Amino acid sequence: MQFGQILQQLMEENEITPRQLAKALRISLVMINNFTCGADDPNLDLLKRMATYFHVSTDALIGYDGE
Repeated sequence: MQFGQILQQLMEENEITPRQLAKALRISLVMINNFTCGADDPNLDLLKRMATYFHVSTDALIGYDGE
């Protein structure tokens, strides 16, 4: 699964809108939309903030399963 799909799934599971996530992370809604559609990926700092926000590992966010 790609990062954007994982992010979309986490938002759905947690009932969080893109606007709410953007506000919580202090980034633009456009950035969230770019991530979910696969047009862009977050930098390392933002990836860590997202992992903390969703209470998941950065590996889980990027779809890394250890192989």
